[in-house]
Amino acid sequence: MNDHTQQLAHLLQQEIEAYSRLLQTEREKEKAIIANKAERLLEVLREEEPVTELAGELERQILQCRDSLAAEAGRPGITLREVIASLPAPRAQCMESLRTQLFGLAEEIRKVNQTNYLLLKQSIELLDEVLSAILGQSPAVKTYEGSGRMECADAGREMVSMKA
Repeated sequence: MNDHTQQLAHLLQQEIEAYSRLLQTEREKEKAIIANKAERLLEVLREEEPVTELAGELERQILQCRDSLAAEAGRPGITLREVIASLPAPRAQCMESLRTQLFGLAEEIRKVNQTNYLLLKQSIELLDEVLSAILGQSPAVKTYEGSGRMECADAGREMVSMKA
């Protein structure tokens, strides 16, 4: 096994560790959002930043290593999957397992991130409705124009009277 192959295996393992930490922070953000703990959410975001930077740097190094292995094989421009497939069988199986694990973690992160987005969006919509009710303003009704553009129109009703 050459140096680039060993380096690639090591980098993939490090990136799996980074993605595992990112998944953990996504789940911590979810808990903070559900519990309505803004300070905890901000704390997790600060903790996440260096891990995100590390994952980006590892990805850059993996791509460099992939390019080196592809050049050594005389096949520049091939994908990581193709580089791994060109390795001897036992090493290829190990590397493919690491690659699959990494992609699985990325998918889990994407799902939790999407859930967090929807939770935050729902919280913002609820706050808008509550503020509209408190201020005696009608909530905007979102409709679509004939052109397909969204238009916000006044609902024309008062939810809470400010007159006493």
